[in-house]
Amino acid sequence: MASDLFDAGGDACSTSFDEILKNKNNPEFFDKLKEKAQVFSDFAEDNSLNSWGKKIKIDEIIGQEVMFFGYKIAPSIKKEGTECLTLLLEVGGEKRLLFSGSGILIKLCNLYAARFPFRGTITKINNYYRFG
Repeated sequence: MASDLFDAGGDACSTSFDEILKNKNNPEFFDKLKEKAQVFSDFAEDNSLNSWGKKIKIDEIIGQEVMFFGYKIAPSIKKEGTECLTLLLEVGGEKRLLFSGSGILIKLCNLYAARFPFRGTITKINNYYRFG
């Protein structure tokens, strides 16, 4: 059964969760997996947000010149049915992450997506934020 896990060249193939459970008492199966296992850091790229920088609150950068490198819009994990904007930015020489549910900022990012990266500020007008 262990041979089912490897292609003709002997490289590890995708192993299903069920296949692993089915072979839980087969030491040869696990020896083969261990033999072919790679070190994660040897093949993975660190594209995680954690590698970018620390979070910053929007009110900490109001009126400051900021370098905006890019953005992503995804469903919010804080407020169901809404979107969350993630901005990759640099302020004061430090790379930072900003998360916001601001509908205006989300619309502006979509409208001017082709203009990233850009320098600017975030201003607050009454209860909403915008780029300036």
